Amino acid sequence: MENDKEILFLSPFDFVEKGIQVILKTPAFFSQNGWGVHFIVVRDVSGVGSYFYEDVITPKSFNVYRYKMFELFGGDKFLNGTKLKTFYSKLRSYIAIFQLAFYGNKVLKENQNIKILYGYGPVGTLACYFLKWLHPKRSLKVISRYFGITGTDLLISSYIKRILNWDILFALSLPVDACIITNDGTEGDKLLRELFPARVSRLFFWVNGVEKKPAENDEECGRLISKLSLENKKIVLSVSRLAYWKRVDRSIEVLSIIAREHPDTSLCLLILGEGADKERLIELTKTLGLEDYVKFVGAVPNLEIGTYYQIADFFISTYDLSNVGNPLLEAIRYNKIIFTINNGDTHRWIKHRKNGFIYEIDESYLKRMAKDLVEASKENSTIKSIQSEIIKTEKDMLWTWNERLMAELELINKLNGK
Repeated sequence: MENDKEILFLSPFDFVEKGIQVILKTPAFFSQNGWGVHFIVVRDVSGVGSYFYEDVITPKSFNVYRYKMFELFGGDKFLNGTKLKTFYSKLRSYIAIFQLAFYGNKVLKENQNIKILYGYGPVGTLACYFLKWLHPKRSLKVISRYFGITGTDLLISSYIKRILNWDILFALSLPVDACIITNDGTEGDKLLRELFPARVSRLFFWVNGVEKKPAENDEECGRLISKLSLENKKIVLSVSRLAYWKRVDRSIEVLSIIAREHPDTSLCLLILGEGADKERLIELTKTLGLEDYVKFVGAVPNLEIGTYYQIADFFISTYDLSNVGNPLLEAIRYNKIIFTINNGDTHRWIKHRKNGFIYEIDESYLKRMAKDLVEASKENSTIKSIQSEIIKTEKDMLWTWNERLMAELELINKLNGK
């Protein structure tokens, strides 16, 4: 019997064990709930991409078609650190649109029951629209899916920057059947409302899910603390891909202030993540003489990351654009004392000295953060109150992944007429 619920995903993002979970979770959830799933990805295998430290994941429950993203021989090496790198990166993404459309057209011809096209990011969305135009008689529905858009940044950016990001703006302008934007604090909804208000009726601005925390395994936590030589330490946890805009250097600077003004501190910064900025961050740590205060763990599989949250006393996130990524949501789930900065929509989640610590960026904010971290490590009455409030935040504001994906499944079932 043929499946009358088939969906085609087009993506420039591949599945990862140590990064964005929803890329795999979405097609897997649809497959588990009776959909025939086809997933086409053009994978960036270059040294500056997000996959050089990731193994290839090929689920058996649905169809995956994997192709290599275009790259010039030695292009990343020769252009790294130059202004041409941005243009080269953009060129590769533009070519990826046509790659996805080309391979997607083959899958559509072979699978006549596909009615839903699902594009990841502007690249995937534009590829979906090419296919919709190529097959006007099939009444294909298009879902555009963004994992966060720097809305405010694009609104105030120069015309040159807008031109460079024409693909994002063009994709957002299209009359898709549903536009799903992750509410990660970067205020992508504001961009849509400001530039394309006619598209807001199809907007679904949803926060990511976070799994419920498992029961704490004291033995496993003890082994991890021993492995990392963190006995008798107060652990400040940082979790992110090590890209420049994540600004992990700010967290390192905070520890530098603490080490300088409180040399006997028990605080230690534990950095989880991998990426192109890692070497610079390690060199900064050495330059500041913080080898005893900062530890780099590398990328950690999502299934193992919970133990790191369990052993941590504090969580720190100092991104440039917004800090409401999955790491901060996970920190809320694990009821950690959070230190972050006020940009994007972060203030909607963290209230200063109520359920965490959040700072306006000025000339002294890192010093204030360092001072508060030292005081927080003494476990006073303020900290107990904050811990109580972050538990309330968890209960009131977080979804599980099942809840989050079920909302999306119900939406697309309706679009499919089921």
